[in-house]
Amino acid sequence: MHSSPALRKLFVFTLALLLLASLSTTLASAPQSAAAARPASLAPAQFVDCTGVTDVDQIECEALVALYNATDGDNWLINLNWLQSDTVCNWYGVTCAAGHVVRLELHTNYLNGELPAEIGDLPELVQLMLSGNPYLSGYIPTEIGNLTKLQQLYLSNCGFYGSVPAEVGSLDALLNMDLSGNQLSGNLPPELGDMAAIQTLDLHKNYNYGALPAELGNLATLTTMDLSENQFSDVIPDSFGDLSSLTDLNLRKNSLSGNIPATLGNLTNITTLNLQMNSLSGSIPPELNGMSSIRKLNLDHNQLTGAIPPELGDLGTLTELYLDNNHLSGAIPPELGDLHLLQKLRTNNNELSGGLPPELGDLAVATEVNLSHNQLTGAIPPEWGGLTSVRTLDLSFNQLSGSIPPEVQDMVNLTNLYLNDNALEGSIPVEIANLNNLEILSLSTNQLTGSIPPELGDISTLQELLLNFNQLTGPLPTELSQLSELLILEAIDNQLDGSIPPEYGDLSQLNRLLISRNQLTGAIPPELGSLSQLSVLYLAYNQLSGGLPPELGNLSSLQELFVNDNIDLSGPIPLNLTKLDTKLFSKFYYDNTHLCEPDDPDFQAWLDNIFVHNDGIDKCFSDIAIHKTDPGLSLTWTHLGGDVATYNVYRSTDPYFTIDVSLLFAEVAAPDSLVEITYEDATAFDDIPTNYFYRVTALVPRDDAVAAPGWRGGFSYELLAGQP
Repeated sequence: MHSSPALRKLFVFTLALLLLASLSTTLASAPQSAAAARPASLAPAQFVDCTGVTDVDQIECEALVALYNATDGDNWLINLNWLQSDTVCNWYGVTCAAGHVVRLELHTNYLNGELPAEIGDLPELVQLMLSGNPYLSGYIPTEIGNLTKLQQLYLSNCGFYGSVPAEVGSLDALLNMDLSGNQLSGNLPPELGDMAAIQTLDLHKNYNYGALPAELGNLATLTTMDLSENQFSDVIPDSFGDLSSLTDLNLRKNSLSGNIPATLGNLTNITTLNLQMNSLSGSIPPELNGMSSIRKLNLDHNQLTGAIPPELGDLGTLTELYLDNNHLSGAIPPELGDLHLLQKLRTNNNELSGGLPPELGDLAVATEVNLSHNQLTGAIPPEWGGLTSVRTLDLSFNQLSGSIPPEVQDMVNLTNLYLNDNALEGSIPVEIANLNNLEILSLSTNQLTGSIPPELGDISTLQELLLNFNQLTGPLPTELSQLSELLILEAIDNQLDGSIPPEYGDLSQLNRLLISRNQLTGAIPPELGSLSQLSVLYLAYNQLSGGLPPELGNLSSLQELFVNDNIDLSGPIPLNLTKLDTKLFSKFYYDNTHLCEPDDPDFQAWLDNIFVHNDGIDKCFSDIAIHKTDPGLSLTWTHLGGDVATYNVYRSTDPYFTIDVSLLFAEVAAPDSLVEITYEDATAFDDIPTNYFYRVTALVPRDDAVAAPGWRGGFSYELLAGQP
C-alpha cells in the first residue's frame, strides 16, 4: 500500500522536529559534560579554607575571612567570589600586588557588624576604603595601628563609636584619613600629631569633645583639617599657626571659646578658614591680614566684639567674608572697598554704627552685600550704583535715612533689594523699574511718600512687592496686574485710595494680597475669585462697600480672609464661601461691617469649623418675605424683640448696594410685641422694569456705638432680596 505525498511530507516534517529536539537536548547538556571531562588541573578550585590559598599569605586570607564573617558577608551588596574561589585576589574589592593584599575597597556595600581585630593582619595594605556602610559599627580596632604602610584610611559615614585610637598616630605613611560622619566621641589623642606624612585629616560630624590637642600643630605636611560639627571646647591652640602647609581649616559648629589666635595670621597658604558657630570672643586679630592666600573667611555666629579691623582690607585674594551674627561695633571700615575680588560680604546682625562707606561701591564683582540688623545711619551713597554684579543687597533693619538714590538702577543684576525697616523718605524712584532681574522689592516700614510708580508693572520678573507701613498715597496702579510672576503684594497701613483694580484678578500666581488699613473704596472686585493660588487676603480697615462677591468661594487655596472694619460692606455672606475647605481655610474676620450670616444650617456648620471674628454680627433675617402688591411691593418680617428700637430699610438697584448704599429709604419703628412688621413700597413699580434690592437693618442703641457715616451703631441684621 503506497502512502500519499501529503502523508510522506508530514512524516518527514515530524522526523525533523524530533531530530531538532534531540539536538537541542544534546547542546544544552554539552557544557556540563565538557566540564566533567575537563582535567582536574583546569577546573576552578573551590574555597575550603585558607590553607589552600596560594596567591597571598595565609594570615592575610584569614584576615579577609574574619572580615567577611564579622560583617555579614553573605548579605553584602556585592560579594562576588568571596569564600567561593581560592584565588583571594579575585574576590570583589580586593587588590593584590607581589603576593599581598594592598587595597581593600568595600564602600557602600552593606557591611553589617564590627570591624574585626584581624584587619591589622594585612601588613602591606595601602588603601582601606570602607566608607558608606552605616551598619558597620563598634570600636575602631587598635590593631589598625599595625598597618604601617597604609596611605588612605576611609571609614566615613559608618556607625563607629568610641574614641579615635591613639595607635593611628603610628601610621607614618598615612596621607589621608577620613573618619567623618560616625559616632566617635571622647578626646582626640595627642598622638595624632605624630602622623609624619598626613595631608588630609577629616573627623567632622562626630561627637568628639574636650580640648583640641596642641600637638596637631606638629603636622607640617597637613593641607586640610576638618574637625567641624563636633563638641570640641576650650581654645584654639596657638600651635595651629605652625601648620605651614595648611590650605583649609574647618572648626565650625563646635563649642570653642576664647580668642581667635593671632598666630593664624602665619598661615600664608590657607585659602579657607571656617570658625563659624562657636563661642569665640574678643576682637578679630588684625594679624589675620597675614593670610595672603585666603579666599573664604568665616567668623560668623560667634560672640566676637570690638571693631572690624581695617587691616582686613589687605586680604586682596578674599572672595567671601562672613562676620555676621556677632557683637561687633563701630563703623564699617572703608578699606573693605579695596577687596576687589570680594563676592560675598555679610556683617548683618551686629551692633555696627555710622554711615555706609561710599568705597563699598567699588566692590564691582560682589554678588551679595548684607549689612542688615545693625545701627547704621545716614543715606545710601549714590556711589553704590557701582555694585553692578550684586544680586542681593540687604540694608534692612537699620536707621538709614534720606531718599533711595536713583543710581540703584545701575545695579543691573539685582534680584533681591531689602531696604525695609529704616527711616527712608521721599518717593519710590521710578528708576527701580529699570532693574529687569528684580524678584524681591522690600520697602516696608519706612517713611516713603508719594504714589506707587505704575512703572513697577514693567518689572516682569518681580515676585514680591512689599510696601507696608509707609505713607504712600494715590491708587493701586492697575499696571501691577502685568506682573505675571508676582507672588506677594503687600501695602498694609498706607494712605492709598481709590478702588481695587479688577485687573488684579489676572495675577495668576498671587499668593498673598495684603492691602488692609488704607482708604480704599468701592466694591471688592469679583475678579479676585480667579486667584487660584491666593492663600491670604487682607482687605480690613478700609472704606469698601457693597457685598462680598460669591466668587471668593472659588479661592481653593485661601487660608485667611479679613474684611473687617469696612463699615459699608453689607448683605449676607455668600453661601458660596462654604466651598472653602475648612481643613485649609481657618480665619475669617468680618466684624464691624454690615454683613450678616445666612440662617442656613450648612453655612452655620461650616462657620463652626473656622476661627471667626464677628463681634456684633448676627444672622440675616430668615423669615422675611417680599410680595408684589398693587401698586408696589411689601416687605414682611417678624419683630426680633429685645432692644431693637428701629428698622432701617434701604433700596438699591445694585444687589451689592454699591449704589445708594448709604441712603436711608425708610425708617420703621419697632412694635411693642413680637408681631409681624409690614412695610409697603408703593413706588417700586413706577419705573418698570427696574429691579430693586432691599436691605433691612435692625438697630439697637448702644452707648459704645462706633460713629461712622451712615451707621448709628449696634447689631445689624441684613436682608438681600430681589423683586419676586
